[in-house]
Amino acid sequence: METGISELHPSLIECIMRFVEVCSNDKEMLLEFRNVISAFLRILCEWVPSTRNVISAVLTSASSISLGVLLQLKISQEGPPLIPSLSGLLLGLCMENMDPSDELGGWSISSIMNLINVGLGIGKFTQLLESTKAFFMHTTNMGESVGLWGCSEVERSHFIEWYRTAVSIVRRKAIQELTLS
Repeated sequence: METGISELHPSLIECIMRFVEVCSNDKEMLLEFRNVISAFLRILCEWVPSTRNVISAVLTSASSISLGVLLQLKISQEGPPLIPSLSGLLLGLCMENMDPSDELGGWSISSIMNLINVGLGIGKFTQLLESTKAFFMHTTNMGESVGLWGCSEVERSHFIEWYRTAVSIVRRKAIQELTLS
């Protein structure tokens, strides 16, 4: 079996996706590295709208299925469901920035919508995104449950503004796709 260069030297996005996948399959690692996973998901969310290559790299990764696993994750911790929310946000931002004819690694706009509809339901999906937004906007004592974005008032306010904008974009796209189908 011949090993390709991409397997020997995976891209940064592939390394992130592999790490997220490993953690998504191990509850202890998921808990231990929740702040790292959240930071990685946010980085990917920030990159997706400006770079179509990132969408392709994320969705063609063999580890991309872990985003669906994390989206449906039940987290028994205090605070917002940050990892599922950011996973849903990432998939939604990919969907928003894909062309209607795109199929990347088996993912298309309709397959992402199907995951949302079948995996959670559109109501629970929007509730998931909105509950995280509400938590950040209305909670003053956040503790460790929100990771990096609760440490500084400046970072918290930046996160809230970024997250609110991204959620609006994803909700609009999900409703648009729901009404088209």
